[in-house]
Amino acid sequence: MQGEADDLKKNKRINRLENIAVRAVELSEAWQEAGKDFITVRFLANLLDYTTANKFYSSPLNQGQ
Repeated sequence: MQGEADDLKKNKRINRLENIAVRAVELSEAWQEAGKDFITVRFLANLLDYTTANKFYSSPLNQGQ
């Protein structure tokens, strides 16, 4: 994951996430280890994930605001 971030930076690109919509959340399991609580959660979601040049970008979501 760090390698991907380094490549984006080197190539002057930005990863964008837009139109994020969480449709459902489900708790799969919960447990404790060494006094700490842990959970596993299943998310059902839709989103737009893309890369773009690292320059000023006006998202369609921000227009008219």
